[in-house]
Amino acid sequence: MTHPTHAIAWFEIPVQDLARAQAFYEAVTGHALRREAMGPSQGAVFAYDYPQGVGGALMCGPTAPAPATGGTLVYLDASPSLDAALARAVAAGARWRCRARPCHRAWASLRTSPTWTATAWACTP
Repeated sequence: MTHPTHAIAWFEIPVQDLARAQAFYEAVTGHALRREAMGPSQGAVFAYDYPQGVGGALMCGPTAPAPATGGTLVYLDASPSLDAALARAVAAGARWRCRARPCHRAWASLRTSPTWTATAWACTP
């Protein structure tokens, strides 16, 4: 039996204020997000290597679910430095939920963005 290359094909992070969330994630990742209409909702797509990479977007609008503090966590790539990305997250208004800790093949930390979305960051050591 063959396995897929990636366990995730696409992800969406629901937000209430797309402009604010986009500014936060651009500051933390150091990459521009691309605005895109997604049906009646709006999205801001994370930079990724299409078609090999796994992509995702911030979602805001009538077809996006409401932001929540619980549920599935998607670990966003903080390479090349988890510490640098976490420092940028604090500067952009994030709050600690737990400090960096080892997780599956990486170091990870969980923060709450200023848009109150729980976000996990990972960086392979």
